[in-house]
Amino acid sequence: MTAHEMDYTLNEILPTVTKYELDKIRKFADIKGVSKLNKPKLIEVLVEEQQLLFDGAMQMMDRVRFDELKRMAKSGYMEYAHANRLRIGWYMKTSLAFPTNFEGKQVVVMPDEYRSRILEAAQDLDAQRIIKENDELIFVTKGLLETFGVLRWTELYEKLETLGMVNQRLQGSTVTRLIMEFNEFEDYFEVTDNWISDLMVDEPEEMLAGIDARPSIKPVPVTKEQLLELGKRGELAKTKEYERFEKYLVKTFRVAKEDVQDLLGLTVIDIRNELTFHEVIQNLVESFEFSSKAEAAEFTSYVTKLANSTPRWLLKGHAPNDISRNEPVAAATPVTKAVGRNEPCPCGSGKKYKKCCGK
Repeated sequence: MTAHEMDYTLNEILPTVTKYELDKIRKFADIKGVSKLNKPKLIEVLVEEQQLLFDGAMQMMDRVRFDELKRMAKSGYMEYAHANRLRIGWYMKTSLAFPTNFEGKQVVVMPDEYRSRILEAAQDLDAQRIIKENDELIFVTKGLLETFGVLRWTELYEKLETLGMVNQRLQGSTVTRLIMEFNEFEDYFEVTDNWISDLMVDEPEEMLAGIDARPSIKPVPVTKEQLLELGKRGELAKTKEYERFEKYLVKTFRVAKEDVQDLLGLTVIDIRNELTFHEVIQNLVESFEFSSKAEAAEFTSYVTKLANSTPRWLLKGHAPNDISRNEPVAAATPVTKAVGRNEPCPCGSGKKYKKCCGK
């Protein structure tokens, strides 16, 4: 396929989509007074308002979307297999690209009217500044939710404002819309009208209630730079206790490092979701066999240290060790402890800990 063979204008591509999809384009650009037009008339309006559509899409653009669109602008298309449905849905509602069939292959094509505009935007300083601002706000939002788990929209906005992320262009409902448009493209957060949550939080409503019940705990202080790094990385940095446990598991049980990392990643999520210590242990021991009571006890000790050093959403980004060290009077703050003597033994024997490895 050549770029010339894939040439489509808006007038050629818009008639191939449904009236419902055309209405989504109209709503994205907030074009008023045309909702009752028939399909041909609505297409005429959308073609006339192509600059409005393009400008609206550029206001919501981040680096990932723009770079993908730039590649498409150069070739005119991309193979359908290289894009997921969420992304294609976002490109369609902005009118920037549409799925179609060409010579028996499913592809996503960019209307000719936008190809030159995208390539010009790649050289335009104002357009690139907007993309950079949007990128930073999205990454900082990712970092905030990785740190705090779930935030009310008002809380998120206040934190973004404090961090200097709000400006003349990005303020009020525009901030919310930018995050929602990104989420429609990537499906990165769980959102309601009241709050936004990291997808790893199992019960955001319960977590929010638990956070509210701890007013004496102040949120962990974070900087824009820290949040940008965290948002780009997409996960917590490994604590020293995590790294020690990782080395211990690889050496003692001869498990591949990649498998250990996957397992500990899930364990950290369990810990941050406030599973009981017994549940955390049980989920872990399914992957290991202990050669002695001493080995089981050592394993349990490592889990305890990992749990106590892991930053918690419930504790507003603090680890239990930090709370007990800095706020010893916060009696309501749970600090994970080792297995109780009357709890089931983590070695999986079915006996109570005091009758097994706790002897």
